Amino acid sequence: MRKLLIIVLAATVAACATTDGLSESQRLSAYEASAGEPVTAFSIFGPVDGWTELGPRHLAVWTSSNEAYLLDLATPCPDLSEAFAIALTQSGQRVSAGFDGVIVRGPVTTVRPAPCMIARIRPVDTQALKMREEEFKNIDMITREALSLENSGN
Repeated sequence: MRKLLIIVLAATVAACATTDGLSESQRLSAYEASAGEPVTAFSIFGPVDGWTELGPRHLAVWTSSNEAYLLDLATPCPDLSEAFAIALTQSGQRVSAGFDGVIVRGPVTTVRPAPCMIARIRPVDTQALKMREEEFKNIDMITREALSLENSGN
């Protein structure tokens, strides 16, 4: 019988908000580029380090400071962007694609929300992710006017 994940992944809205200056699409792109081949499940044996919302159909769960999984949800998960906490369903301390889901805990969450089913799980190469996020941060913004002046030799 499935039980609600003993470890509720809790964080405040402020903690979930991105402070790295990257847009949602940049963060998702970095995670997807750093994700490996799909796995059927992952195990959670202790406290979870956190989670990162990556749009209505994507979520990263950090099982430790250097281990994360990208979860692709079967359908958009309502209120995920406003969630202050989430819970994962599991069985035997294993979260499985096609069987388990994400339950959103937020200000407009109903009393017994239905889980957003996990369609695919991919391990994230956290070192590669950090490098990709840094690449996004190092992008220079140049105005068209400055570029025109630069190209004209003035």
